[in-house]
Amino acid sequence: MQLQQQLKINADQFSKHILDSIQYELKEYGQVNVDHDHIRAGLTYKKPLTTQMKQTDHVTVEITKFNKDPFEYEATFDSTQGKTTISYKANNCDGGCIVTYEEGFVGKDTAKKLNHKLMSTFYKRRSKRKIHYLLNAIEEHVLKGE
Repeated sequence: MQLQQQLKINADQFSKHILDSIQYELKEYGQVNVDHDHIRAGLTYKKPLTTQMKQTDHVTVEITKFNKDPFEYEATFDSTQGKTTISYKANNCDGGCIVTYEEGFVGKDTAKKLNHKLMSTFYKRRSKRKIHYLLNAIEEHVLKGE
């Protein structure tokens, strides 16, 4: 799944918010306190994650790609079901930035791949709304200066 959305904040503001979130997760779950300059590809940590079926699974998160300019962030979430990859790219444009969000999944076995394909059909619309909501919340958070 891929979607793009224009935000009223610039790419630097968006990337700072993502870096703050990564920094919080590393401190909370990775037990490591790092500043923005030390966030890089190759960092890993474990965290609990609630699935769409309201179950809790523990995942290993690995930052697989990280660039500051232009901003690119990609991470894989390795769970008992398979690997989910998410990425954000932010590029400045007139009056803000365009954020591209991508998400993919590779199941651990054929049954999990087929299950994901079936379930993603049901949840696709909900997932897109959730991502739009998330991006709007980031924009609002930055604009309010929180």
